[in-house]
Amino acid sequence: MAHRSARATRGPLLPMLRLAPSDAGALRLGLLALVCGLLPRCCEGRPGYVGLIPNGDRVPGTRKPMATGHVNTQGHGERNQFGIDFEAAGLKWTTELCRQDSDGDGRSNGEELGDPDCVWKSAKKGKSVPPARSTGITNPGLADNLGFVALVEDLLQRALAFAQGLFGGKGNGEL
Repeated sequence: MAHRSARATRGPLLPMLRLAPSDAGALRLGLLALVCGLLPRCCEGRPGYVGLIPNGDRVPGTRKPMATGHVNTQGHGERNQFGIDFEAAGLKWTTELCRQDSDGDGRSNGEELGDPDCVWKSAKKGKSVPPARSTGITNPGLADNLGFVALVEDLLQRALAFAQGLFGGKGNGEL
């Protein structure tokens, strides 16, 4: 008894189409064009907001870059208060958003993100000018007790820079 393949015993894959062999190639080409046309739409990534806030790429956390505006620090889903405030500000870093304390930990969003004077601006094209401070950055959407630690770290960095300027040496960056 000759062995038949499973496909041969079931008949055509799509019997309702009843395509001639010459039409099967056209069908494959059409399906390929459809898939290629839809693929970019279903796989579009949402724009990141990291570059729209000062030091957005330096916010510490379990993910790089940190999902600063979400309850789930990996991103997606429910927003924390900073995410809500950021959306209310039109997804822009504004003076009002900067001065707010979204997480209620006693430090303004600007202090937490290194823009205590609320002067940083996001570049329309290219890379933004760095904010006043890039150390001691904390998450403005997550209340923490790091305010004191960040303040001390910032003061030590300033003292080091002052000492280096005073003595003209570049040093190795350590106290």
